[in-house]
Amino acid sequence: MGQGLERTSDRLDLEGHVPDSAVGAWARRLPAGLLALLPLAGLALYLAPSPLSPDFGSESLLSWLSASLGVLLLGAALLAARRVQRRLMRAEGLLAALAGELRDAVFAKDLEGRYLLASGAAGDLLKTTPAAMIGRRDEDLVDAETARAFAAHTAAALDRRGAMVFRERLRGSDGREREFLISKLPLYDSRGRLYGILGLGRDVSAEVLARRVREQRDSEYRMLFEQHPLPLLVVDSDTHALLAANPAAQAAYGFGRDEIIGLPANVLAADPEADGVLERARRHRHKLGDTFDVEVHATETLYGGRPARVLVVCASGVEQMRVRELEDLARRYRDLFDAGLGLVWTQDVDGRLLSVNAAMAGALGVEPDELIGRRLVDLVPEDAQEMVATQLDRLRRQRRDAGMLHFAARSGERRVWQYRSLYYPDADPRPYALVAAQDITLRQAYETHLREQLLRDPLTQSYNRRYLDDFASHARPDQVWGCVVVDIDRFKHFNDTYGHQRGDEILVDLARFLRRHSRQGDAVVRLGGDEFMLLLPETSGEVLREVASRLGADALSEIGIGFSVGVALREGDEVLETTVHRADQTLLARRATERGGSSPAS
Repeated sequence: MGQGLERTSDRLDLEGHVPDSAVGAWARRLPAGLLALLPLAGLALYLAPSPLSPDFGSESLLSWLSASLGVLLLGAALLAARRVQRRLMRAEGLLAALAGELRDAVFAKDLEGRYLLASGAAGDLLKTTPAAMIGRRDEDLVDAETARAFAAHTAAALDRRGAMVFRERLRGSDGREREFLISKLPLYDSRGRLYGILGLGRDVSAEVLARRVREQRDSEYRMLFEQHPLPLLVVDSDTHALLAANPAAQAAYGFGRDEIIGLPANVLAADPEADGVLERARRHRHKLGDTFDVEVHATETLYGGRPARVLVVCASGVEQMRVRELEDLARRYRDLFDAGLGLVWTQDVDGRLLSVNAAMAGALGVEPDELIGRRLVDLVPEDAQEMVATQLDRLRRQRRDAGMLHFAARSGERRVWQYRSLYYPDADPRPYALVAAQDITLRQAYETHLREQLLRDPLTQSYNRRYLDDFASHARPDQVWGCVVVDIDRFKHFNDTYGHQRGDEILVDLARFLRRHSRQGDAVVRLGGDEFMLLLPETSGEVLREVASRLGADALSEIGIGFSVGVALREGDEVLETTVHRADQTLLARRATERGGSSPAS
């Protein structure tokens, strides 16, 4: 075929139909076959008796006529085959010429996804040559994700049995990502059987880029228009109607956006000599009737495809009104800040107080002036200073924040405040945060009390098993804890002998005993019945054995009962439940040894 196009079969004819491939191949081989048969036909005609010979009879005549007819039929078939061959050659030439001239990609695939035909643009699209594409699939030429997308589009077009348009993306040979609109339509042979799909692709990368640039430019223009500090008006050059007004203009003239759009521009003019042209007026009018001096600068432009003028209004009166409004807003803000019941303050990024309201100062038992310039960290208990460091770190990284801080009042009372803050990084003369808080000391104390009740055994006031779940959920992955499990010896017999009330007293005494012999931070846990555990959150094997030995030695002298002890130290990254189980197994093994291999019920 022509330059820029590769194909594997004679499928496409001039009318756009696709002959059966076997017929096409037969049509190409037919002329050569007929040429080989012609000598045989001539020989048969030569050997046949001549009609002019004396012994030429009826049978000889029939033989001669048959041979002559065969020669004529072979000649006719030869001419027909040549016409078919010329027709296919013209179709090939036309297709090659079209593909060579087209800048868009042209390709065809069979139902297995193998390329049958590819133009030069299609090869460039896949960063290869058309010849290298023939017989290969998309997964051999592009990444797996792109190949799946192509296959899904092809399946959709085949399922619909009609032409469909898809948007596909590929990175071209120049390294740039290009976007294409691909039309895909099924291919049928001359018998109406589906055998493949034809694709025509058009590069729309430049159009997409131009649209994005245009949208970005329009967005920037809108932002500049909306955020401009001076009043801006857009006036239709033909009708003198107002087409647009920025927020500054709406505030200057007292109209809402929906009110001002469509009004005649001279409604805003207070100067009768303006002749309906707003930029000629030297005084403008507010919606309420006030007038003010202006200086207007006009620029010709297009707005929505219509000739228009952009008016920049410099109004001294408007600026004076704005100053008065700002002063009024500042006064109201100060009143709200000082008189509010909430705890409010401002601080810089280093945690230094810039201003405080009376409610905050009163909650801490000091005067507001005493707090100005002080650091926030100086107002909190020592064990809560990490909270301030966390607040300042978040303040530098995000504009909004919320959390809790602990403060120490002048009386020494500890207060808990829940706060929300808003950071202003562009504030003049320096960035600051506005913080509003409320005192939740009583609420948190009540919640803590409820939580403690849920985690404690009501009889002995020791922790219960729910505490172990809570401890495990907050423990560090590398934390080394130890467990000392204690079980009263023959407690069932004691209960049967002295009664359950005395048994409960023994359990309370044991819990108090374990608390007296625990370190600060250790926890006494009632596992159930007469079984207790001393949980050491941070320990070593040596300390664990020393604690267990001391408990066993002092039990009889302090509470008058004996108990068995089992210990276990966390190994590797095992969970707390496993450590507790190993300690319990140690206790049972030790008790069995002490009782001569038997372990009676306790």
